[in-house]
Amino acid sequence: MNEIIYSLKNFPCLSTLDDEKLIMLSEKAVLVSVNKNKLLFSESEPSEYFYLLKEGLIKLFKTSSSGKELTVSIISVNDYFCMPMYEEKQTYHVSALALEDSLVIKIRSNDMHSFLTSLLSETGMKIIRILCDKINDLARKLECLAFKDVEERIVDTLKEFVDRGQYMENIVTIQVTHREIASQACTVREVVSRTFSKLKEKGIVLNSGGKGITLDRDKLSLICNKQNELSDNSH
Repeated sequence: MNEIIYSLKNFPCLSTLDDEKLIMLSEKAVLVSVNKNKLLFSESEPSEYFYLLKEGLIKLFKTSSSGKELTVSIISVNDYFCMPMYEEKQTYHVSALALEDSLVIKIRSNDMHSFLTSLLSETGMKIIRILCDKINDLARKLECLAFKDVEERIVDTLKEFVDRGQYMENIVTIQVTHREIASQACTVREVVSRTFSKLKEKGIVLNSGGKGITLDRDKLSLICNKQNELSDNSH
């Protein structure tokens, strides 16, 4: 049994695979070393690989436009990260830094995806995708809370409610209260009211009475895009 097959067998997530499947997976795997304080990959780069940590310690983190860093996870030996759940091209949502000299096993994302598809039913893959989407959504909310000011969070929350409605027209009314916006944006209702006053001056919020919140969808999308551009330019 070669080194990679033996290493794969030691990972809890792969320990139940038989030798035939381990050999099949090992043929797609590559063992690489990463020196301490070196980046394995950076946020927003194409997500080309799935990783398993054989030796060392890896930090997954995000960085804001102002340079503020948020540690998402510390990966220890025999753990995995950056699981590919879709065949289409994606990007890494985090950066990965070696906290000490490390050995990682990497497998191309499309190879890992094909391997998982061969093991699971279509329903099983669908359930895992849904769970991964929910985890990614939670990660985005934590990032928003850590990096964005309250006005940016409120704008993002409004955009999320609008996107859920799949509206075609530009002027839309969403049936949501100030309290619900405050809860999702991690603030209080009074702050939402003050922020809405500013957004009314910008022509984004047109009305926020008892019958819902009326918005200019194009202007809301524009300000959200500007916020995202500022975030992307930081990486």
